[in-house]
Amino acid sequence: MTTKSKQIDGMPFGGTAPDVNEVAGALAMRHPETQLKLDKHAYYLARLLYADDSSARARVKAGLLNVMLKAELDVSNTCLLRMINCAIIEIKSPIMRLNRNTGEQEIKPTSKVQLCKRLGIKGNKLPVKISEAYNQVLEQLYLWNSEAISHVRATMREDEAA
Repeated sequence: MTTKSKQIDGMPFGGTAPDVNEVAGALAMRHPETQLKLDKHAYYLARLLYADDSSARARVKAGLLNVMLKAELDVSNTCLLRMINCAIIEIKSPIMRLNRNTGEQEIKPTSKVQLCKRLGIKGNKLPVKISEAYNQVLEQLYLWNSEAISHVRATMREDEAA
């Protein structure tokens, strides 16, 4: 029996999720329309999220650290590393809630109090520069995640058509 991966957004819910090897294969393939390979950071994030590859976590952290250092954020490196850990935890197991206005599910953002606890900041006041930096880290993770999802969807469709 093979290990099953997590359900990827946009894939049908009838039956089971594809196995880890199927997802890893789709990630490694070239995009059927553009013939481009997936960005390496998006690839490792998808391996971490959907193929349960815990060894990819270090590569995701290194890629995020590289991108955020180029952005020249006004936070210490230690704080940045803690933010990256928090963001990976948040994207790996998001907490969903129902939007009262639209009735649709959405990801519940981590509260500022919870972020203060995770980052080791005394009190419940999250400094603005840290909040902005954390939002940039999350935004980059979501960007890589959406790239990976669209890549996997396209390669799986192409695979099923063949």
